Amino acid sequence: MAFTDLSYGVYQGVLYAAKRTMNGPQTGGWLDLGDCDQFVIDPKPKYEDINESRTGLGFNAAHVITQTDLNVKLQMLQGSNANWERALWGSASGTVTGATVSGEAVTIFPGPSMVPLKNPGVSAVTVSVGTVDVDYTVDAANGALLILDGAPAFTDAAGTAATVSYTFDTYTGSVEAYTTQQPILQLRLHGINTANNGQPTIVECYQWAPDMSSTLDFIGKKHMMFQLGGMLLQDQTKPLASSTNLFSQFFKVTRA
Repeated sequence: MAFTDLSYGVYQGVLYAAKRTMNGPQTGGWLDLGDCDQFVIDPKPKYEDINESRTGLGFNAAHVITQTDLNVKLQMLQGSNANWERALWGSASGTVTGATVSGEAVTIFPGPSMVPLKNPGVSAVTVSVGTVDVDYTVDAANGALLILDGAPAFTDAAGTAATVSYTFDTYTGSVEAYTTQQPILQLRLHGINTANNGQPTIVECYQWAPDMSSTLDFIGKKHMMFQLGGMLLQDQTKPLASSTNLFSQFFKVTRA
């Protein structure tokens, strides 16, 4: 299909990311980031302005670029484990297979209070001290004991040692924050220009160093999203642009 080259641009599309080493090879496959409602390349050049001093009007005689920061911002809407890892500079445990736990040690303080277990989705819970519905109830979904106000088995302000046995269901797993160094990513947008009959538009960012997510909105009025900013870095595996080499070290846009 032939597309007009005089169209406007309104874009959506699928955004992918792949890990690489700094100025080195790709180290992982291209992964779909899911729904993203923002992907912005935001150049921030800095200039030294030189003003003449002969006319009395101080005209601008030179506008010299001295520095350019290329910021990339994206906003991911879907909470896959891979997106949580990117947002937290973290590591995902992967799926945890359901099993039976015997004798998990806990300390129980007087109620009303809560005692977390190591796994969610629990059933067949037995506690070595106290009686269910007299001293405690079970929050099965979150994996916790809820100690009742005035529970006769738990009156020691210093805490009562107990063990808990239970079965838990398979669950998605955990992501621990700040367990890795800042990642280096490549980005590739398979975009469509909705202002020009869905014209395919590909955007490639060669080397991006993302910051940790700026907002983790766990309780709020709107849906959770990961807002990532970071610097687009010079890819030194590519040569500098010249009259005989017109290729960028930063990003390119390809339109069908």
